Amino acid sequence: MANHTDNITVLNVTTGTVGGVYDVSMRTHKSLHFLNTESTAGVVTFTVHVSNDGHEFIAYNRLISNATTTAFVANIALSSLTNAGVLFIPHDDYFRYIRVTATKSAQTAAVNGTYKCFMQTSS
Repeated sequence: MANHTDNITVLNVTTGTVGGVYDVSMRTHKSLHFLNTESTAGVVTFTVHVSNDGHEFIAYNRLISNATTTAFVANIALSSLTNAGVLFIPHDDYFRYIRVTATKSAQTAAVNGTYKCFMQTSS
């Protein structure tokens, strides 16, 4: 049973694409909730990046999507006003830092929307 939980906004952008850097080293369970809250055109792709030093990041390709629980996914693509969730539970992986990026498709590039990601953690 978790002793402590947090709900953190890791990405909340309208024009930028990169969220902040968060230390998740003391967290045992992590889930991410992605939202496309305003853009009705094109696709926004969310990617989770991991790092051990907080400066050099690589894309994390072992997310467990709520849509495909039997396979790992590299990112989450959302069209229109939708949302999706993933589990980020690297049982055999250890990364200290996490950040999330949102990449707009060509159709979405000219549209100002709000793209969010919330992280729920427990320790």
